[in-house]
Amino acid sequence: MSIVIILLIVVFVFCPGKSTKKQIAPLKNRWYAHRGLHTPDQTIPENSMKAFKRAAAMGYGIELDVQLSKDEQVIVFHDAELKRMTGVCKKVEQCTWNELSAFRLCETEEKIPLFEEVLAEIDGKVPIIVELKRGKRNTILCEKVAMHLKNYNGSICVESFDPRIVRWFRKNEPHILRGQLTQSYQQYKKDGVNAIGAFLLSRCFGNFIARPQFVAWGQGRKNIMVKAIERAGGLKVFWTVQDAESHAALKEQYDAIIFEYSEPQF
Repeated sequence: MSIVIILLIVVFVFCPGKSTKKQIAPLKNRWYAHRGLHTPDQTIPENSMKAFKRAAAMGYGIELDVQLSKDEQVIVFHDAELKRMTGVCKKVEQCTWNELSAFRLCETEEKIPLFEEVLAEIDGKVPIIVELKRGKRNTILCEKVAMHLKNYNGSICVESFDPRIVRWFRKNEPHILRGQLTQSYQQYKKDGVNAIGAFLLSRCFGNFIARPQFVAWGQGRKNIMVKAIERAGGLKVFWTVQDAESHAALKEQYDAIIFEYSEPQF
């Protein structure tokens, strides 16, 4: 009896959320350009309007990152720090949108886009995966993203490394497909997460509150918990493949694949 109880608890904790055919249809069997179809030398910068236009023109889905400026504008930018992409030694959250809009990405003419600008440009041409970056203002970011999506008619889903963000969409916008980003224990440790946090996050213990409908797995060997979630019906998403040789094999294993620096065949 104790084994049965344990199994029921495991199923309850890790079981993915249910999804409809309408929700999953745009995600299935798609290639998504990681931060847009940018180039390795950043002459077409990541998360730039030019990279998004290029991806859409070639029929690829788009993966992008969103976070808040100091004055709570939703911007499309990956790093917490501006240095790598703009040369400015400040944090994103320290700058207003007016300040951020003056910076240029990797010494090109491209600027940091607003999320609403990207939505207007893509306008349903291809599906979009939106990664919400974790921070001190998670709830505000979720509310702002949801507001921008209210009147968007294209196919879109959300994901985050933070189960609390995924949970917010479960509770407040259940019609939007939601996913849990995760990676190996070793990678979490490299990223500075403590041992307990790395174990819990890599094993998707946040499913208890978030009930993601897909798990987006990074590089490395999957642990048994992630495999169990997939077997229980969770959609399988892979990030981020760079070598063209892996395209065919991954396409057989995953529902959707996030890629960069290559142009996979449909």
